[in-house]
Amino acid sequence: MPREVYDPKKPELEFYNNREIKPPAPKREVSIFARRWFMFLYGTFLTLFVIAFLLYKKGVFNNIPYFRALKTSTAVEVKINNDAFISLASPIDMEEETITKWRQQLQDYELSQTIQTINQLSIINIDKNNLENEIDKLQNIEIAYGTFKAFGMRYGMFPLYTEYRTIKEYTLTIDDGDTFTIKAQIDGEADYKDKVKINIEFTNNENKEVSKRFIYTLLIFMIWDFRLTDMFN
Repeated sequence: MPREVYDPKKPELEFYNNREIKPPAPKREVSIFARRWFMFLYGTFLTLFVIAFLLYKKGVFNNIPYFRALKTSTAVEVKINNDAFISLASPIDMEEETITKWRQQLQDYELSQTIQTINQLSIINIDKNNLENEIDKLQNIEIAYGTFKAFGMRYGMFPLYTEYRTIKEYTLTIDDGDTFTIKAQIDGEADYKDKVKINIEFTNNENKEVSKRFIYTLLIFMIWDFRLTDMFN
């Protein structure tokens, strides 16, 4: 049978002229999650994660601070009597082993730099069993008058003035009668940059023994504020 040849002049074949030619379908993008290199990296990551998890469970990473901080400690139940007295902990009341553990714990959580007391304890070394000797080290030291004045104002101490309205003494007394006194050897006027010698004294208004915690705390404040850490390291 002869093949019909297209002739645009023939009316019966006129529909060929009006037919729209559709463009080829665009090539579909392959999802990134279906690519071979992604599947390879994903599988490698899962493998390493499982290996690291198993090693962590076995305690291989216990010496690394970050992983040690993630480890949950055993809960300890503490029973406190209704008439018990609770106060903030002070290094003077702790054993050195306990202080070391607390310092290590806070360093693991990267909190030691934000807590000034812990930062001070990591630098200042005070003999808790011989506080009288530590007090003697601070007698007659020279500091700037401005430093002396700022120290008393910072901790809300009561000032005693000379006739020239220059502060020559600060005192701090707490509820149990413990009193801290710091005196500057000055009689006349003084500028902020002038060097003055100081003397300190711890007493109790009721003639009781002064709390070691009170002495220890003030010594820490003095050493840190007067920048005397080189004398106690």
